[in-house]
Amino acid sequence: MFDFQKEVIINSNVLEDGVTPRFKAMTGAVNLFRVLRCADYRKEGLIDGIVYKTMYNKGAAPSATFDVPTVAGIYRVIVGFSLDGRYLSDYAYPWYKFGKPVMAEFELDDSNLAEAQEIMIKAIEMAIPENYRFARITKEGSDKVKVSGTDSHQIIKVAELQKVVSLACPADACHEVEYQLVAKAVVEKNIMEVGTAAWIQENLRFPSYPNLRYDALNEEEYPVKGGLYVQYSFGYCSPRRGLHGQGTVGQALKSITTHTFYVLSSLADEFEKAITDAFGPEVIVNIPDALFKITILNDANLTVADIDAGKVSIKQTISDIDAGKVSIKQTISGPAISGDVVKDVKYAVENADSKYEIGTDGLLSVASGKTAEVGDVLKVTVSYYGSEASKEFTVIA
Repeated sequence: MFDFQKEVIINSNVLEDGVTPRFKAMTGAVNLFRVLRCADYRKEGLIDGIVYKTMYNKGAAPSATFDVPTVAGIYRVIVGFSLDGRYLSDYAYPWYKFGKPVMAEFELDDSNLAEAQEIMIKAIEMAIPENYRFARITKEGSDKVKVSGTDSHQIIKVAELQKVVSLACPADACHEVEYQLVAKAVVEKNIMEVGTAAWIQENLRFPSYPNLRYDALNEEEYPVKGGLYVQYSFGYCSPRRGLHGQGTVGQALKSITTHTFYVLSSLADEFEKAITDAFGPEVIVNIPDALFKITILNDANLTVADIDAGKVSIKQTISDIDAGKVSIKQTISGPAISGDVVKDVKYAVENADSKYEIGTDGLLSVASGKTAEVGDVLKVTVSYYGSEASKEFTVIA
């Protein structure tokens, strides 16, 4: 009841008259950040003196990449889709599980091994309804097949390539077959969308009759289709004049509220400038930089011998703000993350002629046909859920 939160969606920098500014900084004897139809804010009222900024993310659907078989046999592809944060009826099972499987079989023999990739793609596509393409199938090079979701809420729980094992019985007498795991696919996790028009509509401005009717209340705040929104959020403390508590005589009271603005990306720079003009540039804190800290521990000099021997492993620490432990705690929104988070770290390396490569385990290597040389400069970037750190390395003797 007393946890007051105000959410405002800003699609324009002026009101309906096309002249009056919707928001502005007011500087003078007292600096104010004014948002019309909302409030006037002073810097001294900001809790911790911070305005948290969260960029939009269009999100990404999950995918599973399979190696195309090179040996004759009967194969089965299994991809188990489920949902995260959304519950659609067509993913329901008669049992306790929740998901939508893709199961496809295909047969290869010596006469069609050369077309194995096309045969595999066709088999998987036939397992997906034509009028409900909840997954897409694409080629990856000449020896891989990629099964991708179509929604950032989808997750892949299982992705396997299996092969039928011959049973010791006459062909016409076998009523069951046995499958053996050939390989698990390489799975790319989904990235949940946030700050998109669809996300705001689903979570904050549901298309109900009161929101869509003629001359609806606050209709100027309905999300622009296809728009992307930057979030600015802060806690605000304001004294309650003329009121007092019962703990002691004349006890002062303060109201603590949370104010969140979703600003159309084309207006975000102007909105942020008004904030910094009123409060100063130091008040803006980017999320997830406030949640995760990444430090690359390696020395800036790498030796040719160590690179050739496969001994250079880019290591990092990921810590929460206060404890410096390998345990991520999300304090703004979303679920807390704990445990072994290193598996979610991503690596990238930049160098002039694409000489160096880095694996998912952080192991640095030289590309095929290339040689590590003294004086080479490369830049390694370590990222974790939007937070990243980069460091330049120089190869020495």
